[in-house]
Amino acid sequence: MDSKKEKIIMLFMAIGVLVVGFGYLFLVTFVPIPETGKDHAKIIVGFLIGSALAGILGYFWGSSKGSADKNKLIDDFKTLSATEKK
Repeated sequence: MDSKKEKIIMLFMAIGVLVVGFGYLFLVTFVPIPETGKDHAKIIVGFLIGSALAGILGYFWGSSKGSADKNKLIDDFKTLSATEKK
């Protein structure tokens, strides 16, 4: 992610997924579900917690974030080295 626009888009997408996910969890918790839909609700909750939420948290605060920071630091160092050689 190089540009500020890409970072903003990614942030809004993550916020959107989190809002929808927590909204769904709230509805499943406090709104009665018909007996025929309980299995589907459990599957969706499992996906939200196991994949979507974990992926977003891992990207922004996990190893992907650290890797992106490291790559930026390396690029900055290369740029600095290139300007010093001139």
